[in-house]
Amino acid sequence: MKNIITYSSLFLLLAYFNQTFGQVKVITIPGTDSTIVINITEIRENAMRVAEEARKVAAEVQVEEMEGYIKIIMEAQKEVLDNIEIHIDQETIEENIRIAEEQIRIHQDEIERAQREAERSINQYNLLSSFSLDYKGDIQISEDEDQIIGMSKGARFKIEKSTFGNKRKLVITPNGEGGLTYRYYEGNKEIPYNPDGKSWFEDILPEVIQSNPIAVNSRIANAMKEGLSNTLNYIDNLNGDNNRLTFYKNLISRKDIKEHDLDKITREVTRNTSSSYELGNYFSSTFAIYNNKKGLKAYFLGVSEINSSYEKAGCLRDIVKSTDFSKKMTEQQWEQWLSATESISSAYDKSTTLQIAFDQNVTKMPAIALESCLASISSDFEKKNAISAAFASPNGSNWNAEQNNALLMSIKTISSAFEKRSALSRSANYWDIWEGNSQILYLQICISIPSSFEKSAGLKAIALKKMKNEEVINTFYHAAATISSSYDLSSFLKSSTTSDFFAKSYLVPYLNATKNISSSFDAANALTAIAKDVTNSKDQSLVSLYKDICETISSDFEREKALKAL
Repeated sequence: MKNIITYSSLFLLLAYFNQTFGQVKVITIPGTDSTIVINITEIRENAMRVAEEARKVAAEVQVEEMEGYIKIIMEAQKEVLDNIEIHIDQETIEENIRIAEEQIRIHQDEIERAQREAERSINQYNLLSSFSLDYKGDIQISEDEDQIIGMSKGARFKIEKSTFGNKRKLVITPNGEGGLTYRYYEGNKEIPYNPDGKSWFEDILPEVIQSNPIAVNSRIANAMKEGLSNTLNYIDNLNGDNNRLTFYKNLISRKDIKEHDLDKITREVTRNTSSSYELGNYFSSTFAIYNNKKGLKAYFLGVSEINSSYEKAGCLRDIVKSTDFSKKMTEQQWEQWLSATESISSAYDKSTTLQIAFDQNVTKMPAIALESCLASISSDFEKKNAISAAFASPNGSNWNAEQNNALLMSIKTISSAFEKRSALSRSANYWDIWEGNSQILYLQICISIPSSFEKSAGLKAIALKKMKNEEVINTFYHAAATISSSYDLSSFLKSSTTSDFFAKSYLVPYLNATKNISSSFDAANALTAIAKDVTNSKDQSLVSLYKDICETISSDFEREKALKAL
């Protein structure tokens, strides 16, 4: 019996047997004369490269899986290779590579942040003094934070301060024997570190520590020995938004920080950070951490606290732009996302954020939250743009009935007749797949349009389409009857008779709508347009209704013209 091995272990098998069986394998496709030539070296190299990147993102999970594969492979015998049935699903391989690359991209901000924190240069100047700090590598300080106690290989710490022309500098490096080397300068002259250099460093170190994220790992580790509350108090007492946020990022990255801890930490983050720009950077760079710890509720609540619409929108857009995440978002996560988006005060930023989301698979958006978010857009123009995007490809035909009605209800909140009609016309593209209640809702919104011209245009968008049932037909002509212009109403009614679906069931509501035409000329024209249909129906009640309406025409000439048309 042939062994069937999925592509996930194929790469390891090829790598293991490569030396014995060469770099290229030719596989004959059963039942054909065709063959597949596999460049094992190229596949292996590409796979190893992707695996290495993915390992950095999720090392613990990958190691566990790889150990299982290796164990299976090492037990295999070389002679089974010729009997292996290899299933290569190219689309699946490409999809998994794409997902791995997306995960790497999500984590890239955090990787870059760690690199920045590992090497930093700070310079401050004023008329009387100057200060510079330059460090790189992992630096450890004592628990009471009065001295540096360790440095990683290749690390460096340099501090320099000048006051009234009095320049002092200290450079600390590891000595390769587990200790540290101190080089202290006054002016351009190096002098012994003890006692003057040590005394100066002890005086200046608290100021450095208070305002800089130096040795952030060891400082957070020391603070956490007394619990999370102590650590948050410690961070609260530090100087500078950027400095504090570096510590918050380090804190939430710890393995001992769980989902319930993120709520408390995030509240502190937003309370202690006044800069919207810094908050935006914080949330943009920590999304992967919150997501991995199942803390997106805290994340979205935190994003909602950003004052700047631009920065807030940037965080929310980044999430939906990550298609591999957004397409897996649950209804609850979409509700949280929509709630955060609703808190954006700028109509433009809120609208464009929603438009970007509507380009993705957003059919899990809860209807109530969707309607509320759209209705909160203060600009009619921006609201129309967002709704139009919702009714555009690819999601226009994917909304369920509840979501579709939520979108239509949000159109109702547009006050501008032109913008309301524009949004309705875009939604009308999907009239044929709507349920009857959605069609009726559309017509009811048309009734609310104050402009006869725009109302007529909104109704014309669906006039030639199929009405779901008799109730929809009645509502359609009831909506038409609210067109205040006699000319527009008459013209619209006549155009509706050209529909391929115009039938006897349309005649009574049509005739009732003509009662609202005040102009004798326009009323007669609307009636004569269906005179033959009334006659051909052979329905005396229809004929009687037609004649009764004719009698209401004040002009004798127009009245006779309408009656003779029967």
